[in-house]
Amino acid sequence: MRFGIQHKIVILFSVIIFAGLISLLIVSYRITEDNMLQTVRTDMIAAKKSLDIYINQYFLLSNRELGELTLAEEAEGLSRQLSADLGSEVHLYDSKGNPLGAANTADSGREELVAAHRGEIAYNIQFADNRALTTLAYPLKAGGETYGIVQYQKDYSQLYAASLKFKQTINMFAAAIFLIVFISSILISRQITKPVRQLSKSSQQVYAGDYNIDIRVSSRDEIGELAGMFKKMVQKIREQIHIIEQERDALKKAQAQNKIFFDNATHEMKTPLTTIIGYAQIIKENGFSEREFFERGLDSIIREGKRLNQTVIEMLTLAQVSSTQTEYRMEPVNLGELALETSEELQIKAAKYGIRIQSNTRDKLYMMGDRNRLKEVIINLLDNSINYGSVNSTVQVEVFKEGEMPVLQVTDQGEGIPAAQLEHLFEPFYRVPGKKGREHGSAGLGLAIVKGIVEKHGGSIQVNSTMKQGTTVTVRFAGEADV
Repeated sequence: MRFGIQHKIVILFSVIIFAGLISLLIVSYRITEDNMLQTVRTDMIAAKKSLDIYINQYFLLSNRELGELTLAEEAEGLSRQLSADLGSEVHLYDSKGNPLGAANTADSGREELVAAHRGEIAYNIQFADNRALTTLAYPLKAGGETYGIVQYQKDYSQLYAASLKFKQTINMFAAAIFLIVFISSILISRQITKPVRQLSKSSQQVYAGDYNIDIRVSSRDEIGELAGMFKKMVQKIREQIHIIEQERDALKKAQAQNKIFFDNATHEMKTPLTTIIGYAQIIKENGFSEREFFERGLDSIIREGKRLNQTVIEMLTLAQVSSTQTEYRMEPVNLGELALETSEELQIKAAKYGIRIQSNTRDKLYMMGDRNRLKEVIINLLDNSINYGSVNSTVQVEVFKEGEMPVLQVTDQGEGIPAAQLEHLFEPFYRVPGKKGREHGSAGLGLAIVKGIVEKHGGSIQVNSTMKQGTTVTVRFAGEADV
């Protein structure tokens, strides 16, 4: 049989209260009996003193000397007078315990008489039929010799009845208290275990995979704290599950992107290799018989070889940029000076298409970064602007501060990029459909490389474009360096 916490609490409370009440009753009984015995003892001491005084006065008034003969002669009258004065029966006996006068020779008090015959003072209480009778016996002595025995009996039935009534009252109170505590323990234990039952039910829901639980525990005790911690734990589990789901989705996305990457990489490498192998086989078969075809074939082999080499270099660069093990040589870099220097280097290439690179950079704007990697970012952005900008246009290069962040911005005057294509620009091997640059050979990894370098510097990159007007690439870095 399974006992719940509520049953255990009720049983425990009941056992404790029952044991406590039993102990209380035992102590109360003992105290009541001790009080009654103390009262009797006090009365017996007082009665003995009174008896001694009355006996001495009796013989003193009679002008007779105390002794065995005088006691025997006055026993009957003395016994009646003492009984009348004390309100209880008094009997007299000679030194051997024989009754004098009208003394009762019943068995009551025989033990006390024997003790008195030995020279002792003794009393005893006898209980029978809700009655309590106390018998006192002690020797009468003169000159060190016992000349008689006094027996005194008193009825304590009223005191005994009061004691019994008190015990009955205590029993009734104990039973009432036990009943009240028992009922209260049921109610209290039910209230205490209610949150526990809620937690148990919620635990079963969590075990079943349902984390949408609602625990309403308003108590501010340990159970309330437990419920609060349980809610936090479930919330944490829910957050962890959400993170795991996000990581799972990210992993799926990464796997899909890796597949696309390798498919594109295979395609990008396969195309020039096919051209190279094809021309090489034809040249081998035909030799130098057709000079024009031979020259054209060699040009294609060289061009496709360079393209293949460029693709491999860009793939290696992207892998290096994306690797967590690649170490960057961080140092203070004057971003404005680096942008101006790179713009001047690429001006010759831009001039071939009538494009002018205009620089507007802030002097001495330093940031922590790898100078060579940052220069690679600027080269890629300017190269894209030159490749896709309109003839006889301007490419604007700006370096400025936005709050505490150094910002690099490159703007061209080209055809623009459709809004639907902007989010794909940083994917490896991605090219805007229908849009061809002036120079061939790029595998579409430039912006992916740029994004990797920028993120390694704690920055972000954003592309805004307007059709028929141009494209702006904005790179924001983490913060300015103190120099």
